[in-house]
Formats: sequence, structure tokens, C-alpha cells
Amino acid sequence: MRAGDGGGRHRLAVRRLAVRRRLAPAPGGRRGLGGRNRVTLLSILKGRWRRVALGGVLNLGAAIAGISAVALFNHALAAPSVHLWMTAGAGLALIAALFGLGLASQSLIIGAGHDIVRDLRLNLVERLMATDVETIDRIGGPRILATLTKDVAAISQAFNSLPFVMFGGSVLVSGYGYLVWLSPVYALALALVTGLVVVVARALGGRAKRHKRLARMADDRIHEAFDALIRGRNELRLSRARRLAFLRDGLRPAAAEARKQEATADLFGVLTANLVNSAVLLTILAVLILKQGLGIGTVEQATAATTMVLFIRAPLAGLIGSLPHWIAGNIAVQTVGSLALAEAGEDIAPPRPAADWSRLELRGLSYHYPPRGEDAGFAFGPVDLTVERGEIVFIIGGNGSGKSTFARLVAGLYPPQAGAIRFADRAITADQTAWYRQHVAVILSDFHLFAEALTAEGLPPTLAVANPLLRLLALDGKVALREGAWSTTALSQGQRKRLALISAILEDKSILILDEWAADQDPEFRRIFYTEIIPLLKKQGKTIIAITHDDHYFSLADSLYKMENGGLIACENRRKAPKVESPLLS
Repeated sequence: MRAGDGGGRHRLAVRRLAVRRRLAPAPGGRRGLGGRNRVTLLSILKGRWRRVALGGVLNLGAAIAGISAVALFNHALAAPSVHLWMTAGAGLALIAALFGLGLASQSLIIGAGHDIVRDLRLNLVERLMATDVETIDRIGGPRILATLTKDVAAISQAFNSLPFVMFGGSVLVSGYGYLVWLSPVYALALALVTGLVVVVARALGGRAKRHKRLARMADDRIHEAFDALIRGRNELRLSRARRLAFLRDGLRPAAAEARKQEATADLFGVLTANLVNSAVLLTILAVLILKQGLGIGTVEQATAATTMVLFIRAPLAGLIGSLPHWIAGNIAVQTVGSLALAEAGEDIAPPRPAADWSRLELRGLSYHYPPRGEDAGFAFGPVDLTVERGEIVFIIGGNGSGKSTFARLVAGLYPPQAGAIRFADRAITADQTAWYRQHVAVILSDFHLFAEALTAEGLPPTLAVANPLLRLLALDGKVALREGAWSTTALSQGQRKRLALISAILEDKSILILDEWAADQDPEFRRIFYTEIIPLLKKQGKTIIAITHDDHYFSLADSLYKMENGGLIACENRRKAPKVESPLLS
């Protein structure tokens, strides 16, 4: 060492790909709230355009049936005589058509909307898994959680309102067509009033959209406060002053801002909805003036026009009432796009075979954190290091020296900004990083312990393999493997780290990176870890890179390095450390 169902699955995959392409960031990053290729709810609907189009046709048929029923009843009421049972039969048939076509249309459209939301959820998770950890850390957990909950819920609510939008539009078009046939002048009056409503609704909708966007930004701050509430529960419980400060400076201002912006946006929505009632009465007033003041049309025509306008009122109210949901849904879609997540699919393809490697090299590896305020940002590297397969490498260093950044870079979790990793006699480029990560297991200080246990093949381990490891790490009697999952993960931090180590060993990767793994172990188990477990892994051909402060065991390492101000320095302290015997290394 030196420092230095095939068809159904295919259709589902195609639909998810359509959603993925519409939500993925455009080349050059032109995506999001101000991007030229902005995503909208309508652009996502294109992935289900056949079902939506069929639903629209059925919706139009239902609207025509409803308008025809109103026209039939108007004619029958105005006629001096009528064939009652024939008229009643025709009316019942039209009502049945309205009900049946409307139900079929709404079922298609609602189903398409729920399919899109399902695909969106799955696609977001797939894209999050495909996105590098550096980007996830930059976005932040609270913002991602807000997207997975708030934004997806807003999109779902928008698509749930789609049937009301389409039916309201269909009834409006059909009713307008009937009025054109009945009296072009009355139709013109309806068109003028509708146009006025549209102009005012667009203006109010624009104001509502701005406030919805500000409310969404406040939601991110609320989720940050929720995250702090959960993670800092111990500190909050112990300090009344901190609890008061948390509410005063964190949660309450964000909640007040969200309430203010949401209430203002909803007020504009209510104003828009109330336009419908005013527009209906305004249209009836126009018909009255045209008939009584100007003598245009007959009493029968005026009555029929009034009845038609009243029939249009409820569907039109549904259409206008859905606008706030569509505004919020469009903002949510644009927020998802602005995250600039990676394309999904990286981990779906079959993994390439593991390499029969002999050396891992870091050549000029560098990374610089972005500046924050007056902080210029921590600079790591350049670092050169060569690790032979099967070696035990210990890394020491103070807080903030770059040890955790080193672990993330070597694990392939952060992309280096300069330099390269050479592995199996090849330079690891961006498109080879996923393959390289197949050889690396890592337990960081902020590790997550999954309940599912998996082998290298992605299958549950057998009891014959898992039980000896549980005994070796003194977890037998506390944890058992049941149906491919650990019976519990509710353990102490030290025990959780042991179980995480077992999970990493079961994956059978050739490189194991441990970030101060032994820090939470008692002295006896710390001795077992250094003198029995690490040597056992070395005998199995594993390469161990351990960040540690346990100087008593430095002599068990093949090499010892110190991180200092982002640089890596070889040191000889290992030879001066007390000699610790390990029967597995003798």
C-alpha cells in the first residue's frame, strides 16, 4: 500500500416512462418554475390521452343528453298539447343516457388520473434512488418529504377534479350550441357573460397562483421544522427555552405564513366560484332585457334560455371550483420538476458481473462543498491512495478533517469534482459508478437499518448463513431471521450497528467501509470486533477501510492514515501502538 405478464408489464412500463420523461429535468437544466420546457398537468395527461379522449367523448355525449332532456322538457311545457307518455319515455331515455355516459366517462377519467398518480409516486421513488447522494443531501430530506406528500397529494386532488372540469366544459359547449339554435342573440348574451367570467377568473387565478406558490415555499419550512421536532426531541424535552424558541422562531412563523398565503389564495378561489352565481343571474337579466326591453325573442324562447342557463349553473360551478386544485396541481408538478432528480432506470437493468480486482486507487481525488454565507466551503483533497485487495486500512483524524467525505467519495456516493477512482484496472467514469458501487458496502454514522435481509443475489439469506453471524456479533436471542427479515430493529445504537454489519456481510461485497463503527460498542465487543471480526473478514478476501479512533488496535491495520484539513497523510503511529495479538491474523 502507498498513500498518494409480459404485455401488461410492458404497457405499464411504457406509461411510467411517459410520466418519467415529462417529469425528468430537460437538457441543460431548463426545467422547473421558470424553465422554457415547463411541465404541466396537461402535458402529463398525454400519457393517457386515449382514455382521456374517450372519456371526453362520453362526457360530451352525457352533456348532449342532458341538454337534450332540458330542451325536450322546455318544448313540452310550451306546447299547447303533448303526447305525455312518449315525452316521458324519451325524457327517461335521455336521463338514463346522461347517467350512464357520465358514469362511464368519469370512471375512465378517474382511473386515468389515479394511474398517473400511482406512476408518479413510483417514478419519484425510482428517480430518488437513481439520484446521487450528493444531490439528495443538497435538496434536503424535508423538501423531499414535502414533495412525496404535499405535492403528490395536490396532483392527485387536481386529477380527481378532472371529471368536473370536463363535464362542466362539455355542458357549457352543448348548452351554448342549443342557445345558438334557439336564439343567436341569447347565445351572444351568454357568450359575453362567459367571456367576462373567463377574463376575471384568469386574473383572480393568477393572483391565487402566486399565493399558492408562496404557501408551497412555506410548506418546505414547516417540513424542516417537523424534521427538527423529531430529530431534536431529546433536546427539546430537556430545554423549555429551546421549546419556546423552536415555536417562536421556527414553526409558528412558517405556519402563519402558510396560513396567510393559503387563505389569500382560497379567497381568490371563492371569489372565482361566486362569479358563477353572478354570471347566471346576469345572463338571465340580459335575457329579460332583450325580451321585455327590446322585444327580441318569444316568451317560450326566453323561458327555454332561462331554464338552460339554470341547468348549466351546477356543471359550470364544478368547472370553476376545480381551478384552485389545478393551480395547486400545476405548482406541484413544477416543484417536482425543479428538484432536478436523475432519470429512473439505473438500478432496473441487470447488474454486470463483479470484477476480479486486485487494486483500488485514488488519484488526485478532490471535492469542494459549496459556500454558505461567509463560509467558503470545505475543500477535500487532492488525495492519492492505493489499496490492495484484502488489506486493512485505518483512517484517523479530528472532527471536520474530511473523514466522512472520504468515505462517501470512496464508496461512490459523492462524485469527485477532480481526480479519479481506478478500480479493476479501469478509471471509474460517471456511467460506471453504479457498477463500481456493486463492490462496496458502507456503514456511515447516519446509516439506516432495513428490516429486510438480502444476499448478493438479492434473495433472503438462509438460517444456516445468518444464525452464525448473529452469534458472532452477540445478537442471537435478541434478533432472529424470519421470512427474510429481521424480527426487530428496535435495538440500542451499538446493537443496530452490529445488525447493520451483518447485513453488509450478507451482501458479500469485496470492499467494506466503516465510519467509526466501534464508537458505540462496549470495550469487550470492541476487542472482539478488532481481533476477531475484522481478521475474519480479511481471511475472506474483504478489503476493510475503517475510520477509527481506537489507537489501542492500530497495530492490527496493514496501513494507517491521518485525515487533516482534507488531506491524507501516511503515519507510522501504527508501529508505536501496543501490540495486540489476533489469532486469526497469526
